[in-house]
Amino acid sequence: MEVILKNTTPYGEADEEATAYGETDEHATAYGEADDHNRPMTTPGRDADTLQLISTKTVLNIGTLNTQTLAKPGKMDLLLRELNQYKWDLVGLNETHLPRTGEETISGTSLLLSGRTDGTHRQGVGFILSPTKKKTLISFTPVSERIATIRLKGSVSNLTIIQVYAPDSARSDE
Repeated sequence: MEVILKNTTPYGEADEEATAYGETDEHATAYGEADDHNRPMTTPGRDADTLQLISTKTVLNIGTLNTQTLAKPGKMDLLLRELNQYKWDLVGLNETHLPRTGEETISGTSLLLSGRTDGTHRQGVGFILSPTKKKTLISFTPVSERIATIRLKGSVSNLTIIQVYAPDSARSDE
């Protein structure tokens, strides 16, 4: 499942979805181009890192994936290669089967894992953050091999995302 939050770009241009519903950029000319002379000035001290913050004016592509296992050789490379075909910022992972907890960096991509501590290759959840959204990471909290949370820095308020992997109904209550 992929959730896409769309409003406008960080520079104020309306996206296709907003334009389809009649919303326009208040600084656009009759030809649809933005008039830079009337555009509001950016806040002093604002740099490229600030523009990466989670806000109502940026698109955040979030997905979730049941990996079935990342413990086999080559599975992580395959996952990253497949994700590079999509425009993504954050992917929640279930069933990683990786018996470790913590943060790893693979090819500039952040992998945050919450797995079993007994060495068993079962269960496990985690997140993959794109290099641009890695800058917004405030905290990662591995709760158990079935629950993990991350907190991302936002321009107005921070965003908390919870990744949960529940057992299927065929499993015992234990």
